[in-house]
Amino acid sequence: MFGYMIRRLFSSAVVIILVSGFTFIISNYTGDPVLTIVGKYGLTKANRQRIVEKYGFDKPVFIQYSKFLLRAIHGDLGTSFVWRRPVIEVIARRIPASVELLIAALFIALTFGIGPGVILSGKPRSVPSKLAFVLSLVGLSIPTFVSGILFLTIFCVVLKWLPAFGRGGTIKLGFWPTGFLTISGLKHLIMPAITLSLYQVAFMFRLTHSEMMEQLGRQYIQTARSKGIYEWKVLFKHAFKNASKPLVVVIGLSVGIFLGFSIVTEAIFQWPGLGNLLMSSIAANDRPVIVAYLMFISMVVVFSNFGADIILGFVDPRIRYD
Repeated sequence: MFGYMIRRLFSSAVVIILVSGFTFIISNYTGDPVLTIVGKYGLTKANRQRIVEKYGFDKPVFIQYSKFLLRAIHGDLGTSFVWRRPVIEVIARRIPASVELLIAALFIALTFGIGPGVILSGKPRSVPSKLAFVLSLVGLSIPTFVSGILFLTIFCVVLKWLPAFGRGGTIKLGFWPTGFLTISGLKHLIMPAITLSLYQVAFMFRLTHSEMMEQLGRQYIQTARSKGIYEWKVLFKHAFKNASKPLVVVIGLSVGIFLGFSIVTEAIFQWPGLGNLLMSSIAANDRPVIVAYLMFISMVVVFSNFGADIILGFVDPRIRYD
């Protein structure tokens, strides 16, 4: 296991470097960073020369990226062209909103995806089971931006039950501003969290249901039922225990999926998180923020998958990565 962890950590570092390098090179050829820094009205020949020399824009891309990487190793990801503040500070201010949206969406996905998938697998031909399959197909088919706009139209414009934009009120717990402890924050969280989780709810339901059906057809389940064990215990204690292994991997992958889909969700609901920051940074050609954001997201995705693999090894002791 230790050797496997070392290899995964090394490959994770390679992935992060490749992602950051690719992003750095691509963003180097999109727009004029000098124009982003000084603005349209301050773009004189003297200002351009000063900015080019200060940031090294006249150097080859490989040299620029090498310097960036050396600074990044020491925790310096540069300064935002737009916000005029360290990139780490800009990203850190957006992390609480994105993390809380991710937690809420993951909770919804686990509750309404896995729970019904286990329960309805006991009666696969019932009306609720068939209805759930139809709804899951709808959830897989509808794009995130369509479901987000649909929720806005129904719950904000027509029914006027929920607020349309923003994060709502927050309370600071130390350095962490949370909206979980305010009514306003929870109301603002409902629609973005449901929109973000809709695809994963459908996917987890179908995966759980199919894995449960496979387990329920095996001999040990028939033996458990023949002993008169309660059906709920057969489903949750026996069948689900063995059906949960692929779900561990899927939950780890869900973190990356949620972060990917959150870009669209945060843009629709103007949620002040990392996805919204990326959209505004792309529009403004704020290269340091774009590169740092993608490095951060790749780290989260890589290490969430790594964590899922490690947990899977404990769930199923038969797995030996070495």
